[in-house]
Amino acid sequence: MVAITAGEAANPRKTVPKAIERVFYRILFFYFGSTLVIGMLVPYNSPDLLGGTGDATSSPFVIAIRRAGISVLPDIINVVILVSAFSTASSKIYGGSRILFGLANDGMAPRIFSRCTQAGLPAWSLMATCSLSVLAFMCLDKHAGVAFIWFQNLSAMTGMLTWWAILVCYLCFYQGLKVQGYDRNSLHYKAPFQPYASWGGLIMLTIIIITSGFQCFLKGNWSPSDFVASYLTLPIFVLCYISWKIIKQTKFVKARDMNFVTGTRELDEMDAEEREKAFVPHTKWEKFVDWLM
Repeated sequence: MVAITAGEAANPRKTVPKAIERVFYRILFFYFGSTLVIGMLVPYNSPDLLGGTGDATSSPFVIAIRRAGISVLPDIINVVILVSAFSTASSKIYGGSRILFGLANDGMAPRIFSRCTQAGLPAWSLMATCSLSVLAFMCLDKHAGVAFIWFQNLSAMTGMLTWWAILVCYLCFYQGLKVQGYDRNSLHYKAPFQPYASWGGLIMLTIIIITSGFQCFLKGNWSPSDFVASYLTLPIFVLCYISWKIIKQTKFVKARDMNFVTGTRELDEMDAEEREKAFVPHTKWEKFVDWLM
């Protein structure tokens, strides 16, 4: 999402590094913080946790709320869940519409999706992305569980393949900088622990992708439906990539031929304008707000 929104940011050199840092701390606070709190409230040998019915009542969050004995807390949690669901849906719609718009601009999707309103809104891409939300009504069917598992597996595999491709692209980018003699310290943002972190993530993702449907290969667990749901996205991904290479006859860009110059002049001008009208915080509150934003 950070990379997608960077295309519409006023000054990506300033906003993107800040966004990356904020996302890290927010994940650290919300995910690890909530896990820590749940771990302190719900004992590992709780009967509700070990002998649950498999529904929402077995959730450690629900158990923690019930053990706290605060009557209004479940309503607050419901509101938080609804807001989180709305936030997730809106971010996915935003990201999906912009990705479809970018594909159309690059000739990888129908041109109609590259059309924008006078205000710059990719309306056709947005409508196409929103139209997929009607699939949520499949949950009303008696076989909703099967449909949910299919969508869950397909979306999870798609996400992992996306991150796999991102890591491959970054490693190529890293190699290009190295071959052409660019110093990473001259970049406005430099990811730490590179390229080792990317190689580690790439290896782990490859293992996860290959073993995502391992349960199908266990004795007595073979299911053609589960196998297809677990691995269908993988051949589609490979087929789309190979087909594009064959049809468009595109070539791999060598490290020495990568272009790291185009667009830098415009970004330099943005930086100069930003420095002229930049707000300099003085008080602690202003510094905190500037760090937060």
